[in-house]
Amino acid sequence: MTPTLIDIGIAERARAGENISGDRHVVATSGPRVLLCAIDGVGHGAEAAHAAATAASVLEAFSHESIDSLLLRCHERLRDTRGAAITLVVIDTADGSIEWVGAGNVAAALQQIEPFGLPATRTLLVRSGAAGGTLPSTRTSRLPIARGDTVVIATDGVQAAFIDDISCTEPPQHLADRLLTRYGTPHDDALVVVGRLRGTEP
Repeated sequence: MTPTLIDIGIAERARAGENISGDRHVVATSGPRVLLCAIDGVGHGAEAAHAAATAASVLEAFSHESIDSLLLRCHERLRDTRGAAITLVVIDTADGSIEWVGAGNVAAALQQIEPFGLPATRTLLVRSGAAGGTLPSTRTSRLPIARGDTVVIATDGVQAAFIDDISCTEPPQHLADRLLTRYGTPHDDALVVVGRLRGTEP
């Protein structure tokens, strides 16, 4: 089978004055599926970091499962913690689709190349609440994607204006770094996760 590749960019920093971040990311591949997750432990500091690390361990251990199942697993494991906002995205390179689900204020956006070569960006809807606390519906959403399409996930330490500044021509790591630098706030932990469907290689 010809592999389809995903380019990844990750940028993160802790809240000013903190030595540890309550934000965590997970990137895991299972067959043709690439799982991208951003986790924001409620609050900041060690307890937020513990909640985020707990969720990350669940996602890494069960990354082959559906994302609605993963969100439920995180919810159960986080009941004895502060909880966490989590957005999970799966890019399926076999059928050319993106599927996502979220609980809480971890934003996600998808930039796609339109037929005439122009980029169009849409916000991927996630629901309020938090895993480990009040969990909203785990119903997922899905869209087709194509080569060059770019998804960006960011915790709430990154201003929402980042959505209007995504560039599908910018290398993913450079894009993640720039968005964090330009839109990250010093008052909260901040994380940007970028994934781009690169296409196939012989």
